Amino acid sequence: MIVFSLGFFDSHLQSILHDLKYNSLKPLAATIAEKMADLIAPHLDSLGIDMILPVPLHESRLCHRGFNQSEEIAKALGRRLAIPVHPEIIYAARKTKQQARLPADQREANVRGAYGIDDPTGLIRGKSILLIDDVPLRGLLCARTNES
Repeated sequence: MIVFSLGFFDSHLQSILHDLKYNSLKPLAATIAEKMADLIAPHLDSLGIDMILPVPLHESRLCHRGFNQSEEIAKALGRRLAIPVHPEIIYAARKTKQQARLPADQREANVRGAYGIDDPTGLIRGKSILLIDDVPLRGLLCARTNES
């Protein structure tokens, strides 16, 4: 697994993500994606990323918010890097507590069993995947690649 980070999750980054998520400033997704693309692009050949998967929102949060911020970032990043995005593959199997409100040591337990994979055609089998999430893990906003 390789992790890319925009930086430490400070008040500035927190404000940007808050505006994207809660003030519906969707153009910020493209700005975030542009910065992520600048970090990832130099490594594209060595990573061989086959697709981008955004972490999904539970249906209740999606209905309330109207969009999935991770999906918006993933789509903008996919356009920038010319990598296909497949938001339909990962689904939220159950509602979780908001990650941002939990201490880092409780986040893993909160999401354990919360997501599932719907890939009947085996699209992700043996592929290198870039997973996009907007919630920082251990203080970082990151994108992770992983070979299945």
